[in-house]
Amino acid sequence: MSDAEASFQALLRAANDARNAGDLANAGMLYERVVRLRPDDPDTLYNYGLFLSESGEGERACQMLNVAFGRDPSNLKIASALGHALRSTDRYGLAESIWRPLSTLMPDQPQPFYELGQSLLGLARPEEAVPAFRQALANSVGAGRDLCWKAYLLAMAYADGIDPLLVRDENRRRVAELSPPSVDLRYANARDPERRLRIGYVSSDFRFHSVARTIEALFAFADRTRFELFVYAEDRRTDSVTQRFQGMADGWFSTVGLDDAAVARRIRDDRIDVLVLSAAHFDENRLGIALHRPAPVQVSIYDSSSTGSDAFDAFVLDPVMAAGGDDHFAERPFRLRSMYVHPPLELAPPVSPPPAAANGYVTFGSANHPSKFSRRTFALWAAALRAVPDSRLRLKSARRYDDPAMREELARRFAALGVAPERLVFDRGDLGMAAHLSFYGRIDVSLDTTPFNGATTTFESLWMGVPVVALAGRTVMSRWAASVLARIGRPEWAADDEAGYARIAAGLAAEAAGQDRAALRARVQGSALCDLGRHARDYGRLYRALWRRWCLRDA
Repeated sequence: MSDAEASFQALLRAANDARNAGDLANAGMLYERVVRLRPDDPDTLYNYGLFLSESGEGERACQMLNVAFGRDPSNLKIASALGHALRSTDRYGLAESIWRPLSTLMPDQPQPFYELGQSLLGLARPEEAVPAFRQALANSVGAGRDLCWKAYLLAMAYADGIDPLLVRDENRRRVAELSPPSVDLRYANARDPERRLRIGYVSSDFRFHSVARTIEALFAFADRTRFELFVYAEDRRTDSVTQRFQGMADGWFSTVGLDDAAVARRIRDDRIDVLVLSAAHFDENRLGIALHRPAPVQVSIYDSSSTGSDAFDAFVLDPVMAAGGDDHFAERPFRLRSMYVHPPLELAPPVSPPPAAANGYVTFGSANHPSKFSRRTFALWAAALRAVPDSRLRLKSARRYDDPAMREELARRFAALGVAPERLVFDRGDLGMAAHLSFYGRIDVSLDTTPFNGATTTFESLWMGVPVVALAGRTVMSRWAASVLARIGRPEWAADDEAGYARIAAGLAAEAAGQDRAALRARVQGSALCDLGRHARDYGRLYRALWRRWCLRDA
């Protein structure tokens, strides 16, 4: 090896070492020197592209990796890095074009199928994502396996036509894999039914997140003479919302980097009486912790379906959500008056006049994530558009519609259902809550998704005075919007079938120009949906009832 080559290799190693050590400033400087020395070397471009991707510079990463891929198109590691960078920057069509052939070239690896599934979700094709994630799961072993499980189960919740019995069985299979060989059901907690209880919350959402908006009420309005509140937070990112929760908690413990058994030991050592796991199927929430049974009473809240485990004493829902009949609970369902609440959006802009009055036509809209756009969702929305001639459909979801491939995909899907492309309008993603909420000033009626309903988007629309059309399905998640509408006294906006959905949409469209949006906001604000204190009291009564039952058990 020449001196020049040895010097180059040493510089590249130094850059990689700095990256691995988290010294991003030094790594960036070193990689720039490396690339200047060899601007056409695929491996050099690959390493710098990885660094840029990990540093959050997705656009530059895509550019660098695309050049590397052009220099060496048969290099699977470069192709994989490019596919991931494209998917991470919402270029789902291009990402699919990379990951689909890679899934053929790497049939025994989980990554190509996992990334392909995520790309298909981003392109509003959840039904195609399900088998991709199933194959990723089949190929996966070790630490990344539960990530594949979550993606697979979530895609099934988004997709149309999934057998609820399959969902039940797959949840049970996941639980069997996560469960420890044995659990200790002996507890040192004092069996006093009326003493002050220690409530432990396990979540990855103690930050700016839709779940945090709801769970915060359980902290802010808890009876602190009756309950102590402990947090076990899987939050790698923190913000001002995290700080608010920290100020309200009696104890705070980060679970990041610890395995399930270690966290369970900490919970047991803290003598937690009631352990509450939030949204077990989502984000980085960790079902495995609860499977160790570290607390005498365990409760599942704000989840889309049964966890599949009898390690929980209760699964919380409400009467509307429970009315479907296709959920198969391993836990005991408990029906509170209202499972879901949302704090008033105090910083929201004033409601605006309905745009139909000025436009001369009705604008339907949705701010839901395209992953929720099932085949049936497309059919429902197309039926609504056909029922209201000259109407438009306006869509907004972060940066999703900046990608031409995404817009073309949706235009193609709607054209096949008889809706011309010119009836679709795509909004760019806005930064900040006020800018986001201004979207509702540009639509007359919101159209909800199925079988995975909108929760936060439904509330936001109603708060901005815009009515929501929903389809009430037969599972918890497909009745979420119906539950919200029932809480504000508008159950008639939730249809039982596709014909009803189009009929409700047409009826609301006919009234659009005369909407009293301020009255709808006032109705929401005065409803149980915003009664945070009652919500916290209901949960407190549930925790106490479950605790009393445990105190009597085997006493």
